[in-house]
Order: sequence, then structure tokens, then C-alpha cells
Amino acid sequence: MSTSAPSVVVQQLLVSRPNAPLPLPGVGYAEQVDAGEVLVLAPTISAAALQALAQQFQQDGRRVRVQRAGHWHGHELLRLAVDTLPTLEWCRQQAERFGLDIGLLPQPTPARLVLFDMDSTLITMEVIDELAKEAGSGEEVAAITEAAMRGELDFNGSLLRRVATLKGLSLTAVNTVKGRLQCNPGVPEFAAVARAHGVKLGLVSGGFLPFAHHIGQQLQFDYVHANTLLDDGQALTGAVQGEIVNAQVKARTLTELATQYQLPTDAIWAVGDGANDLLMLQAAGLGVAFRAKPKLRQAAHLALDVSDMRALAALQLSLLPETD
Repeated sequence: MSTSAPSVVVQQLLVSRPNAPLPLPGVGYAEQVDAGEVLVLAPTISAAALQALAQQFQQDGRRVRVQRAGHWHGHELLRLAVDTLPTLEWCRQQAERFGLDIGLLPQPTPARLVLFDMDSTLITMEVIDELAKEAGSGEEVAAITEAAMRGELDFNGSLLRRVATLKGLSLTAVNTVKGRLQCNPGVPEFAAVARAHGVKLGLVSGGFLPFAHHIGQQLQFDYVHANTLLDDGQALTGAVQGEIVNAQVKARTLTELATQYQLPTDAIWAVGDGANDLLMLQAAGLGVAFRAKPKLRQAAHLALDVSDMRALAALQLSLLPETD
């Protein structure tokens, strides 16, 4: 846990007991609230930003109460109950105005399963782009990847086109790329918090198994599913084996894991960054867009643009029963 102190604004709002909501200064107090909550997250929530957000609530005629305030893992968090829940578009607009991550929490339920995309979500890179650089097709493949992530191309067809350019790439080069994998900021910390509280962790990727297995083992994930690159023992053949992990497969995997682990949808979070993750996020109780393309940011319950992945650790801890 971060040893840095919370900002003054969060110190003033900290709630030391459960079921003891506080007023948000500058806004009418909500006695009766809508289902769901507004989430406010950032490494630091400044007094000026919170005051401006409170003024916006007041101008919109909304009444608010602070359900939970806290500082965990280098991030500050406010969970706000509102008499009339705003739209996702409203949240995006205020997030951009005030330099905060603002979203909606449909139900205040801690996660019991979190399903992640891999490329550019758990890790910093798009693996296929790195493989293509090794194969000499880097620029061509990067352009296709970018268009596919924006949802402008059919995912299956674009993947097969990109993989075909890898034909003849040595397995030594594949292992070289695997050695360059790095997690995005906050990923190991969130995984550790999740495991400590019995949360199942899954990885379902339109990328490739050698890399997904490596990251899954490193982070001690419970489930890993990705595409299989074919090789002849020395080099890639330029093809994949079996069903391609596309948007429909990702969403279906979430449903299958919910059944396998006997979990309600409210207890399942999904995290991704591209158009291929949209259906998975929509199927989850909480859909999180991480440094995401516009199409996904607009649809997700929460978009993390200011915060790193430790923000999800803060959210999880805020949803657990408080202890003295």
C-alpha cells in the first residue's frame, strides 16, 4: 500500500465507519438515491477539481452524498451516491474538464472475477506489432492493428492478414519479443490485491498464447485464453490454429467463467483497451476502459486515463467491509 498521505480534501471526507455517508460540500444532500454510484478517481483529487465538480452537480439539480472516500495504493477515490444518476457521456465530459477519472459503478459490489485483455491493457505493447518488426513488416502491421483496434476492420480478417506477414519468423525471434514484455503501471499491484482477497483473475486475448501464458504465470492468473500461432519447429508458418479469439469469444468466455465459478454478473469486472473488448465489457458488471480507443471509452462504465491500474485496487478495497 502507498505510504503517501491523502490530500486535504480526502482527509476531510474520509469515512471511518460503514453506513455513515457524508455530505459533499456545496451540493444538496441526497436522502434518497438512485441505483449505482458515481466514481471519482485520480492519484490526487484536488480541492479545486472537487469544488468544480460539486458546482456542476448543483447546476444540474442533483443531490449527492459521499458513500466512501479513501486513499489506497497511490490513488484517491470517492464513491458518490446521487438522487439521479448521470449518463456515461456526462461522466466523460466532467472527467475531461477536471482532469479526473469519473465513471459509473452500476452496483457497489466487490469483484470476485476480473477478466483482462492483454495487449496494451496488461502489457505496454501490441505483441503482433513487435513480432512484425522482427519479421520486417512492422509498418504494414501497425497500421492494420491501429485500424482494427478502432473497430474499423473485421478482427478475424485483420488478424489473419497480420499473422501471414510473420511467415518464416524464427522461434528465436519470438522468444526475443517475449523477453521484452512489460506490465503496464499498477498491474502487478492490482493482481496482488486481488489474489489476497480471493478474486479470480482471467486473461482473454486476441493475441497469442506464448505471451499470454508468460504474463499469466508471472501474475498468477487463474485462467488464460488466446490464439495459437502455428510453427514448424523452427519458424512461424504464418497461420493460427483453431477459433480466433475475437469480441464474441471474449464475451462468451466471460459468461462461461461466470457459470464455472457460479458468480453473478455484478461481481465480474472486465478491463480492455480496444474495440475487440467492447462486448466483454458490456457483459460485465463493471466494464473498465484502460488508456482506451474512443469507441471503448464511450461505452465503458469507467475509463482510466489519469489513473493507473492501481485505481482498481483502490476501488476493490473501497467495496470491502470496513474494519476498525
